[in-house]
Formats: sequence, structure tokens, C-alpha cells
Amino acid sequence: MIITNTKIIKESSSTLQKCNKLVDSIATTCCLPERSSNMVELQIIIADMISTIEKIKTNPDNIKKCIESAGVLGSKIGYLNVTCCTSTRESKYQMLFTELMLVHRNMWALLGHG
Repeated sequence: MIITNTKIIKESSSTLQKCNKLVDSIATTCCLPERSSNMVELQIIIADMISTIEKIKTNPDNIKKCIESAGVLGSKIGYLNVTCCTSTRESKYQMLFTELMLVHRNMWALLGHG
């Protein structure tokens, strides 16, 4: 099976690039250096997801990989959000969750759900 819905794939990739920018914004304003490794980990997961999404057209198994990665990414974002020392970045974390949910829904749509 070859996935042909390039609109969903492009939207998901673009959305994850927005997520990457949000993480970068959070990381550059974070006052706790020990959290930087967590931020780098988020960016690695996002980069891996973008790469995986771009391969969906030829390997539909990557859809499920993206769904699993979204769960991992969401849990790490959640941890950073609830342990953040300031409410000024809360809106950025919420935007991250919103964007990640869009990618998650898109992946399920490619599987024929939603």
C-alpha cells in the first residue's frame, strides 16, 4: 500500500517544524541548565518524527511509528510542562500539545480513522 495523501503528510511535517521552533523558544528562555538535555531530547524526537513522516509514502508502517513517537513526545513535554518553574512558558507548552495532537490525528486519518 502506498500512501498518497501528501497534504496530510506535508501538514504534519510542517506542524512538527513549528513544534521544533517552540521547543527552541522554550529552551532559550529556560533558566535551569540541567533541563537543556531534555530540550535536546525533544528536538531529536521531533527530527526523527519528521524523517519518519517523510517516508510514509513508501512505508505505511511509519504511520504507527509516528503515533508511538507522538505519545513519547507528549509525555516528555508533559513532564517539562509540569516541572517548569514559571507560568510564562505555559502557553508555549500548550501550543506544543495542540500541534502534537494535530499530527496525532493526521496519522490516524491516514490509517482511515477519525
